[in-house]
Amino acid sequence: MSKILILLLFLLVNFLHTAEINNKTIKNKVFTIGQIKTGQIKTYKTYDDGYYKKGITRSYTRLNGIVTDNKTGLMWQDNEPYTLKEEKAYNDDKNFKKVRSWKYSKKYCKDLSLGGYKNWRLPTRLELLSIVDNGRHSPAISSKFKNIALGYYWSSSFYTPCKNDAWYVDFIFGYTNYHNKSDSNYVRCVRNK
Repeated sequence: MSKILILLLFLLVNFLHTAEINNKTIKNKVFTIGQIKTGQIKTYKTYDDGYYKKGITRSYTRLNGIVTDNKTGLMWQDNEPYTLKEEKAYNDDKNFKKVRSWKYSKKYCKDLSLGGYKNWRLPTRLELLSIVDNGRHSPAISSKFKNIALGYYWSSSFYTPCKNDAWYVDFIFGYTNYHNKSDSNYVRCVRNK
């Protein structure tokens, strides 16, 4: 096979994996609601998001430390601020409360009891990306979220080419990348409404 064909096959498999991620739990809710507005209102280049200003307006409600996305129906943990000890654990790559390796992040969410709900889980990469607000940075997330640490947040989505890696979302600038699962990142749990 040619190198181009191999690359295209790799990209197709990676795309299909991310489109299928955790389909059983979110039933493609993030995809079926349509394109969410990016938050960009100023035009920097002809025909960019600031020019079109298209998409569904974001809508969140906040109650008892839970932010509910009224468009996707996802309920997000936002019950307590991140502490200096958690920030230190993040910088030192250690596990502490809401700073965890990927494996312990999944366990933290599974064990979370908040707002009378016990069925919390680590969000997929697409779910985390659905709350990114590209019209903001530091943090790149809606102002409805009050408890935000500037840094990387684990998703439950593993990186297909390497099973030792998983995707994260950076809420400083709103981009996504992957890390080794043993690294420590922040955790924000989610549940379906």
